[in-house]
Amino acid sequence: MPREGAAELAALLTVPVGRGSEHTGPESLHLCYQQARAAWQRSFFTGEPCGELPPQAFQPLAVSVEQLTGLAGLSQGQEILQLLGSEGARAARGEVDPEEVAGLCARFAQRLGKDYSQFMGEGEEPRRFAALWDFPCWTQYLDALGQWLDGFCGRTAQEFADYENKQKIRQAAQYIQQHFREPLSMTVVSNHVSMNYSLFSLLFKQYTGVNFSGYLQELRISEAKRLLEETDWRVNEICRRAGFSDDKHFLKVFKAAVGFSPTEYRRAKAPTRKDGE
Repeated sequence: MPREGAAELAALLTVPVGRGSEHTGPESLHLCYQQARAAWQRSFFTGEPCGELPPQAFQPLAVSVEQLTGLAGLSQGQEILQLLGSEGARAARGEVDPEEVAGLCARFAQRLGKDYSQFMGEGEEPRRFAALWDFPCWTQYLDALGQWLDGFCGRTAQEFADYENKQKIRQAAQYIQQHFREPLSMTVVSNHVSMNYSLFSLLFKQYTGVNFSGYLQELRISEAKRLLEETDWRVNEICRRAGFSDDKHFLKVFKAAVGFSPTEYRRAKAPTRKDGE
């Protein structure tokens, strides 16, 4: 197509336009196509029609798939867009091969789908971002990818926050198991794992299925039962050694939980044992 006609066509189109040099004859068709495609790829990044480009030596990409994938795992969506944007700007200036940028995008999308599939619902796979040239232009690609990353990074951030909270509740449960015989409160335990008191109360029940007081009481009742079965200690001594500070409260909660008073429980487990109450 003559240059005048190509310029008129470019003015009418809203997509990248690449133009090779003028050729005649079928023998130059392949060269013409290669030139036009290279110019079109440059236009994809610049947002403006591009003509034939002089031969040039491209520089290597400064960003790796591993770097982008690692940032995705850290929920750093904006950093990903900035790094890809910088490579797109280099392609627009002719410093890096547009095909290399397209390959980077393809490999990144594939790794996301492989490594983080558990964070994606049906139909949310990033496979469409593997085909860079299917998008009208570079800015629209980044806009679409940015919207997808906002949702993805929000889910991963929540998942990892949940994981960290689960680890803290697990640590809290271990601490309670080691110290239930001592005076213990939810304030002490939540401070031990560096968690807000109200959040700790909510998550402890969510992850263990029982509230803090119930969990602590179950441990103390279990210890009291063991001591009633294995020792001759008096009930008030067992009360203290199991972590209860008040005899009457101990008798009340023990019978409510077990269905027997401590003395009745001891008789049932060892009929010949001397009563300790």
